[in-house]
Amino acid sequence: MRAGPERVRAFLALNMTHPWTRHRDVLANLWRMWFTAFVEYPVVGRLVLRHWPAFTRHLLRRGAGGPAPWSEAELTEFAEATRVSAHAGQSLFWQYVVRDIPAGFRGTHRRTRLTVPTRVLGGELDPVIPPALLRGEPYADDLTVRIVPGAGHHLPEERPERVADELRSLVSGTRRPPGGAEGTTPDTPPRP
Repeated sequence: MRAGPERVRAFLALNMTHPWTRHRDVLANLWRMWFTAFVEYPVVGRLVLRHWPAFTRHLLRRGAGGPAPWSEAELTEFAEATRVSAHAGQSLFWQYVVRDIPAGFRGTHRRTRLTVPTRVLGGELDPVIPPALLRGEPYADDLTVRIVPGAGHHLPEERPERVADELRSLVSGTRRPPGGAEGTTPDTPPRP
């Protein structure tokens, strides 16, 4: 079930491309997604995530723009959470493979328009989603892409203040329609 656009006032995306990335940019950067082959396939992915915690630690460290922002105890906690939720993690990646990638190549998203104010934050040093993947011709009314200098793939952990500032700025710049948006009441504000 899709949520209606009237329920979303603004959207902040972190280290992810918009759906209108140019194919040539995607193809030139596919090698950056090497690790997904180990986690997206139903049997292999669950085994890797359950039984190879060093892989999770490696990905977390590799994704940071500088020294990893996590202590060894935090890395262990991340790896354990990944182990326990291996089925969910693998399933999430698999849905990207069977739904989002084909839709992108078919141009499905070009038939829709993003109408809510949207901001995409990317890390300058992100080894997975580099700034080149944030270019393109977005079919959007109000989309801004910002690159965070010196940051990698884990913006909430690497630059939490910047993420919070961007979210505050984005949400404060949006106004709710008088009387509430369709599907809401004045007492129930739409979710950001």
